[in-house]
Amino acid sequence: MKLRRLLKVTLLSMFLLCACENPSSEDIQNLPTPETFQKEGHNIKSFSWVNLYDGDGNPINILRGCLDDYDIKLRVTYDDDSIFDYDIKMYKLPRNVRDVLNTEGNHLVKILFRGNVVEGQFKIVPSGKKYQIEYYDNLGNLYKLYNVDPGEVITPPDPIEHPEDYYAFYTDNAWSVDLTGVDINADYRIDPQYTKNFKRSHFYNSKPTSFNTEHNILDVVHDTEHDLEYCYIHIGRFYHMPLYVANLEEVGDTVYHFDGTETETVTLTANFEGVINSYNQLLARTMVQEVLNKDCYYDDTMTSVTPRFINDDSAFLLRPMQLAVVDRSERTISEILHGHTLTQFSDLPGNYELFDTHIGNYLDAHHDLDTLSVNYEIPVGSDTGYYRAIFESDVDVVLELQSLKQVGGLELEHVNCYFLIDPENTRTRLDYHPTSDDFLSTRKCNYTYKGICQDAYYGRDH
Repeated sequence: MKLRRLLKVTLLSMFLLCACENPSSEDIQNLPTPETFQKEGHNIKSFSWVNLYDGDGNPINILRGCLDDYDIKLRVTYDDDSIFDYDIKMYKLPRNVRDVLNTEGNHLVKILFRGNVVEGQFKIVPSGKKYQIEYYDNLGNLYKLYNVDPGEVITPPDPIEHPEDYYAFYTDNAWSVDLTGVDINADYRIDPQYTKNFKRSHFYNSKPTSFNTEHNILDVVHDTEHDLEYCYIHIGRFYHMPLYVANLEEVGDTVYHFDGTETETVTLTANFEGVINSYNQLLARTMVQEVLNKDCYYDDTMTSVTPRFINDDSAFLLRPMQLAVVDRSERTISEILHGHTLTQFSDLPGNYELFDTHIGNYLDAHHDLDTLSVNYEIPVGSDTGYYRAIFESDVDVVLELQSLKQVGGLELEHVNCYFLIDPENTRTRLDYHPTSDDFLSTRKCNYTYKGICQDAYYGRDH
């Protein structure tokens, strides 16, 4: 093995190709010392060519661009008549050598060995050969096609983006083969490559109702009897929000660093006891407040030009941990909003209906989750990382701002948070992160005091 490895390095350096029949003596390249690639206990007797000449000793016609099809070899023979064959393949040769062998004409190879010249004639004839470079998109459709002369260098197209789907978004766009600066001497099918990032509390901001607002204002109700105004704002939607982390029975912890296995499947048992507690309705509210606090960032920065409620403590009421969560209700969100449940998102096309199930109402109707035990299998050869079992859902967050009309503006009285889940996409699953046990949101919710103020002010004309 050592001998062959050395030969592959040194034989490349022996090649000398030129476009003339009679190169000068300066064009002849000396071999390295025989000790560099000798066979232990034996000397090299000769070099010769295989499949470069026909039966009459004439150089064969090699179609331009098809050198690899002729199985040409440089043969090393030792004094015990053992041999070593080195395949002459385009991809093994230096750039200048490839350039010559992709040119029509007679090309002479001369090797100097112990004072003797070993010659080889490469006769390259026209072929009309073209190589096809095919680039495909993530759906398997042909994206771009090149027909390339042998030895030509192309400029690859820019990597294409993979559109996100329900489960993941994709980054680090690249091609499966990078042909930048590469001499083309073969056909290629090239597919896109991406880093797949599974969504976790992946937030989409609602589309602003107008230029002056930060979010979609769903409905505004004027209570003239109490001089109150109720402004309903759709903050946005979370996909794959973890609502509850179960206990992993085997490790006695909610987060588990698994070392992976090469020989067997490992089963982790998750117990979801405690998801439901009909005697303690604080569970759902605590659950909601915790996930909002973890997955939302609220900026309460104010400047002299920031629109604001006229009461100074209003910013505190809008912090995620201070939101009064409406986890259960006898009325659907459609009834609360007088049917105004159509929304849009800044980063997603089309119209969407708000989810219509309050989280507490869902938990009340699904007591089977309280005793649920689920087995998850870590497959053979799994990646090392952090695992946890979760109960998750897709979630719409709607704020109800209760305010009093005052001279000079609105006085914010109270903020309710409607936490609405999608019962069709509520599930238990095994969550994974390759490097960290914090399982951070893949896109955090960001909202501002300034934005909420503007929503309330300009929503009065909604």
